[in-house]
Amino acid sequence: MGPNREVPLSVELDAAVHVRPYAGSPRGGDLGVIRALDDGALVALVDAVGHGLTAYAAAQIARLTLLATQRDQPDEVLAELHEALKGSVGAAAAVARLRRGHFSFAGIGNVAGWCAGQRLLVRDGVLGQRFRAPRVSEYEIVTGQWLILNTDGVSYAGAAQPAGEAATVARALVERAGKAHDDAAVLAARWVERAP
Repeated sequence: MGPNREVPLSVELDAAVHVRPYAGSPRGGDLGVIRALDDGALVALVDAVGHGLTAYAAAQIARLTLLATQRDQPDEVLAELHEALKGSVGAAAAVARLRRGHFSFAGIGNVAGWCAGQRLLVRDGVLGQRFRAPRVSEYEIVTGQWLILNTDGVSYAGAAQPAGEAATVARALVERAGKAHDDAAVLAARWVERAP
């Protein structure tokens, strides 16, 4: 190959979740799910109400629901989570449907989403208990730009993210901004260009 020939780049999703349970608890109620789809991914971050094993049980219901769902629109996924969590302590959740260049987002409860320093729209409520129809918002996302989802156990306000791969970013945010008295979780996702 000559020196002036460009190497074609492929675009891939770099995404990871880091979760730290409440201090002294072997299990917590925060979790994240990343599901690859043909044209992108479905990502979700869940924060079950409370701590410990009760919250963990609700989070596992949410995890199984997210892994089994055939839906890929954030509002439909949240409605399915609400039905599955009835009878449990309930949970908050943020769901994004990522496609190259843009994503759809909706959230219910005490979770946050951020992209390019902008806070994403989340409605009040508790899945499984008090459910208001979620509002889906559409956002652009350029290659290399982070989508960050965090539970309320992380004090994060959309500032610049640490450098590195998604796993490094998610871990660093939990370690740096995680609250000692709560479960803490961050999901970090971005599109990246890689040489084949």
